[in-house]
Amino acid sequence: MLYIGRLLTAFVSPIVLSVLIFLDTGLFFRRRCRFSSLTAAALLLFSGSGFGSHLLVRALESRYAAANIDSAPAEPVIVVLGGGLVNIDGPAGAMQLGPHVERLWAAAQLYRARKAPLILVSGGNSGPITGASLAESELAAHVLAAWGIPPSAILTEKSSLTTHENAVFTHRILMQKGIDHILLVTSAIHMPRALATFRRTGLAVYPIPADFLSGKQDSNFILFVIPGAENLANCGFAIKEFMGIVAYRLRGWTD
Repeated sequence: MLYIGRLLTAFVSPIVLSVLIFLDTGLFFRRRCRFSSLTAAALLLFSGSGFGSHLLVRALESRYAAANIDSAPAEPVIVVLGGGLVNIDGPAGAMQLGPHVERLWAAAQLYRARKAPLILVSGGNSGPITGASLAESELAAHVLAAWGIPPSAILTEKSSLTTHENAVFTHRILMQKGIDHILLVTSAIHMPRALATFRRTGLAVYPIPADFLSGKQDSNFILFVIPGAENLANCGFAIKEFMGIVAYRLRGWTD
């Protein structure tokens, strides 16, 4: 399922869709050639612009406001989803901070604010795809400890590879400890799907979104509409989440 999901996501990304349209135009030259070319160009221009990127990303991130750590409720555990670290070749335990490491930072800040006595990091080893040798949760535990979080306060869930598995496997661990209320930390763009999936398990969940993308827009109008690689990437993230929301509802993994 992991491979299928990633392949489907790749095929509906703006870049791949545009390439497929151009290939259709070149390989099967038809009267609609000009229309297809214009469609592909328009898709790239829209998804690559700050306007298009902000529109799609904001549709997901606006569902939950940026969390105020001071006003967050106190719960038994902070659950933070993996995705913020990358295992790299080099000395044992070598790693680099990835694009979503703000999730871990938010969890650490919540712990320091005494919002929970435990942090549970959920994320398995995606080695077959990424070549990683350790589970994301294990890498995250090392980072949290380096930031001053006591190892005794860190739990790891090392088997999950999808958001659904994050929720199911985390739920099992927490049920053994008699915990059914959590603070959930993940990227703002991922929060709608993650929150619905975790609540489906029966957990009472308070969302703590991190790593907002929609706030990182350029105030200069010209730069806002000029296509850029970062905007294309953000559109890809948004499309992945919209697809995930639909797929999870169809499979009964969310309400």
